[in-house]
Amino acid sequence: MWNWKDEKDPWKEETPLQSRQPLESNPQTQNNPDVRRKTMAQTAIIGQSIHIKGELTGNENLTIEGKVEGNIELKDHHLIIGQGGNIKANLNAKQITIIGEVLGNVNAEENVEIKETGKLRGDITAPRVAIADGAFFKGSVDMERKPGLAKEKPYPGSTTVTSVNGGVEKMLNTVALEIAPIRINAVHPGIVLDSPYWDNKDAVREAVLKRTLTGRPVLTEHIVDAVRFLLENPSADGINLHIDGGHQLRRLIFD
Repeated sequence: MWNWKDEKDPWKEETPLQSRQPLESNPQTQNNPDVRRKTMAQTAIIGQSIHIKGELTGNENLTIEGKVEGNIELKDHHLIIGQGGNIKANLNAKQITIIGEVLGNVNAEENVEIKETGKLRGDITAPRVAIADGAFFKGSVDMERKPGLAKEKPYPGSTTVTSVNGGVEKMLNTVALEIAPIRINAVHPGIVLDSPYWDNKDAVREAVLKRTLTGRPVLTEHIVDAVRFLLENPSADGINLHIDGGHQLRRLIFD
């Protein structure tokens, strides 16, 4: 059973009887883009008393406050596991927010967010991950869908970054030929773990280290050293230098 959450119930308005038509049969609302966008943006809700076993799919945003066992597939939409949600399933959606409890792997096209009350036992695969203070998480984090890796293994929605990052390396080669004897080089950093962005994200940091060949973090000073080397070495020309601890190579070979 689907319950619709809306701030205003159109059936309770004091309007003439003839205007009380369903949305899809009313030509004025049917042709109104604002109304249609609002309708499309509605979020379906699975209430606390509902227990689902099996595969759950949909073409709209979904909030789950009940129990689900199986698999949940909302490829192009936002999935929210509410505070009352108790999920034993693998999750696959465009965006995933966890406020309740999840036992299973989580795969998001855009981002995964675990709120303060959220609990997740399972692996995360997403380009962006946010874990709030107080949240519980046990598993691994795979953030491979970073712009710098999109050229090697494209993913849905990566057309722009795949083209740009793939083009940078090839462009450098041709520009080096065209502007010689002027030198040109490029540095391609991996995930720089001493960046303030990664503060208090211990689970992500640990997962990144496991994905490198060196087992050591890439630091800002390593990027600075690489740039200095390319600037000061007169024989360095037309070089694409990857500073990622073997992260990209490991992924290409072992994944």
